[in-house]
Amino acid sequence: MTKTSAIEITFQEGSIVNYYKALNKKFGGEYTSDSCIINSGPIQTNLFRYDLPGEIEMNVCETVSSKPLIIKRTPDNDADLIHINLILHGKYTQAYNDQLMHVEAGSTKGIFLYDGMFPINAEFQANTVIKWVGFKLKMSGLTELMEEAKPVLENLFGGKTAIAYHAILKSELETIINDIFSYKQLAFGSAPMIISKGLELFVNLINTIRLLVNDNSLSGLHPEDLKRLYALKERLTSNLEEKFTIESLAEDFGVSSSKLKRDFKQLYDTSIYHFHTLAKMDEAFRRLKTGEYSVSEVGYDMGYQNLSKFSEMFKKIKGISPKEVIKLQEVV
Repeated sequence: MTKTSAIEITFQEGSIVNYYKALNKKFGGEYTSDSCIINSGPIQTNLFRYDLPGEIEMNVCETVSSKPLIIKRTPDNDADLIHINLILHGKYTQAYNDQLMHVEAGSTKGIFLYDGMFPINAEFQANTVIKWVGFKLKMSGLTELMEEAKPVLENLFGGKTAIAYHAILKSELETIINDIFSYKQLAFGSAPMIISKGLELFVNLINTIRLLVNDNSLSGLHPEDLKRLYALKERLTSNLEEKFTIESLAEDFGVSSSKLKRDFKQLYDTSIYHFHTLAKMDEAFRRLKTGEYSVSEVGYDMGYQNLSKFSEMFKKIKGISPKEVIKLQEVV
């Protein structure tokens, strides 16, 4: 997605009403404190807000844009306010310091939890329908609704520092979200039915998070961790011929090798070595397609001293040998 072709909207993180005002200012349509509906222009969106006990805002959202859309959210600097998005359908990217992380239904990042202590840009591809349910809540207000939920979130966000987590959206949560979207079509009793399902969703969500924390399988990264990983990614993609060890990289970036491996896997869903190998093969494929490089030139440039190993790895990943790529270009 190119920044020049995209529509940009900026607002401060916080209540969902901030979203409504920014969208209405940019695209028109109709909005109240409880909904925002836009049915003309480049964006089609239906956003609905429901108040749950404990001063929890639940947002039921469906949107599609005919043009790429970038939503820039500035920090609200409220460490007590927690934001949780559950992606039912579609995908988008979250950008931090101009680096992208995919958030996608059915992936390990179907649930995204964060505080409003750092800026986030959400980038939506054109003509991609996004359906999600979100919660905005104050940790201090949870006592009224579900006192046992408070220590779960305080354990994650109680440090008062900027942090975000992601996890897979499990099937039982998807089922409840589907019910919520189906209840939106009811002509009678829609709101109370949605609120009832919203409470069920919230309780099950907190329990899911609790179990993930207990299993030490909830993926969470501080902005400082993200900066380190983005710098590591830049190094890997800019130095394809480099020979390295995890230990040497960890020393260079000032963390333990176990933390570096764990954090990289959490963010990119692959190992450091595999990521570097994929980057090499992508670049090798690009060069071979030009017809301007020989197999040996590309293999050596990618750091391989043994060309047979380069060809073997290339075919394993790309499904075609380096020589076959060159031959295809000669035929064309």
